[in-house]
Amino acid sequence: MALDSVHGLYQLGISCNIQHAVQACPNQEGGEERTCQEGGGSRARTSSCRGCSCPVEEAAPAPQRVKLHLPQRLHPPTLLLLLQKDLKLLLMLLRLLQKKLLLLLSPKHLLRVKLHLLRRRPNPPLLHLHQKRPTSAPLDLFIEDKNDTSVTIIWSQPEVIGLSGLDGYTIEICKEGTEDWKAVNEDLQKSCRYVIKNLTTGDRLKIRVVAVNEGGRSPPVTLPEPVLVKEVADRPKVRLPRFLRQRYVAQVGDKINLTVPFTGKPKPVVSWTKNGTAVDTKRVNIRSTDRDSILFIRSSERDDSGVYEMTVKVDDFEDKASLTLQIVELPGPPASVKIADVWGFNVALEWTAPTDNGNTEITGYTVQKADKKTGDWFTVMEHYHRLNATISDLIMGNTYKFRVFSENKCGISENATMSKEEAKILKTGIEYKPPEYKERDFTEAPKFTTNMTDRATTVGYSTKLLCSVRGSPKPKIIWMKNQMIIGDDPKFRQICVQGICSLEIRKPGNFDGGVYSCRAKNDLGETTISCKLEVKQPVVADADKK
Repeated sequence: MALDSVHGLYQLGISCNIQHAVQACPNQEGGEERTCQEGGGSRARTSSCRGCSCPVEEAAPAPQRVKLHLPQRLHPPTLLLLLQKDLKLLLMLLRLLQKKLLLLLSPKHLLRVKLHLLRRRPNPPLLHLHQKRPTSAPLDLFIEDKNDTSVTIIWSQPEVIGLSGLDGYTIEICKEGTEDWKAVNEDLQKSCRYVIKNLTTGDRLKIRVVAVNEGGRSPPVTLPEPVLVKEVADRPKVRLPRFLRQRYVAQVGDKINLTVPFTGKPKPVVSWTKNGTAVDTKRVNIRSTDRDSILFIRSSERDDSGVYEMTVKVDDFEDKASLTLQIVELPGPPASVKIADVWGFNVALEWTAPTDNGNTEITGYTVQKADKKTGDWFTVMEHYHRLNATISDLIMGNTYKFRVFSENKCGISENATMSKEEAKILKTGIEYKPPEYKERDFTEAPKFTTNMTDRATTVGYSTKLLCSVRGSPKPKIIWMKNQMIIGDDPKFRQICVQGICSLEIRKPGNFDGGVYSCRAKNDLGETTISCKLEVKQPVVADADKK
């Protein structure tokens, strides 16, 4: 509570004027009012209270005041330090805060703290509040960065600054093994960060920081270990761009400018090789900075193709990366073209791959033809991948020449290879000769493809028996009832169309039931199927019977 209260006093801006208020002594006798005073004064002491040792004066006309002059602006740590050194003042403030006797006046007077006098002698004057004292030592000194010529340090401000404030810092260094401390900053450093420059590489230095104010120099804060002036080694790493991880292709005459970034501390040593040997500096220029290396070729040639390897090295650490550079150009024409065959309106061509592919694979060929009469060239095939082709739809009676171009990713070859021979399409008679076919034997013995099923019918209602048969030559169909040939009996109607055979029994009677059979017969054999026919009496109602 004391800290919060003191902080509240600070926020309101204290201009302290501590005075003793008038109150009746708690030990007054016989209702006689007396005034208890502490803090000094010129009045004569007449008597003492019964419960305390302070002098009292009867019938005091006005309260006695004791003024304590403090700085108008005190931050909480300073005010707390003052209260700790004057325990009586601290107790007085705490008691008044608990009894809620602290009164806040207008902003014009800022704040007056009215306190009742206690039973003790006046506090001694706080002369020590006006003494100028240095701050405590700065805190948390450590190295932020360093290289081969400078060291960067940072720290925190002192925990206790005091009434004199903080003017700045002095940074001092000395070599290891000596105590010859020298300041490196001419003016006081205001911030908590400083770069010590112009150091000698390889020196081991002790570094300390001192806070300075009107009270003098504070105790120093020193690095626990001497610092070696040397750049912090960082393993080198080549950051090869994604597009260079694959084969890099360029045409002859193009400008090559490839940038490969890398990291490492101190600055890595960069070297390049081509196919395992040193790079020709007359053809290839290498320019390296602290962050990247550039491979530059003003006008590329096919001889510049190869595997380039970049090496970065820091002390005993190194890293490598390689890139493949391919310089391409237009291919040469095919080595040879010949006419392999001529028939009808067609010509068969064959050719061989070019001897110079332009330092890249051949992607296709272009074939052209020309009539001897006109001499005009026409393209008949493009982007053709094979080494042979058949040229069709030629005109009868004409004579043709042929030529072939090579093609790669740069384009079509400037020249073509022409066939030495000519192809003449002759005028020949056309005679049609129909092909001869061997007649197939379709003869087959009779075979029923659909069997007959047993049937039931009613007297007086016609019914049909059906089946299907195949065979070659066409079989003869014979219907039978109970193994007896039906023949031309008008009661039965026999039909056989396209292998579908039917037997219709017209208005069957009680004696038309039995086993019916169908026999198919030709020169290759015969076969028979059968079914059972049941003829039933019609159902008569009871009324009809009567």
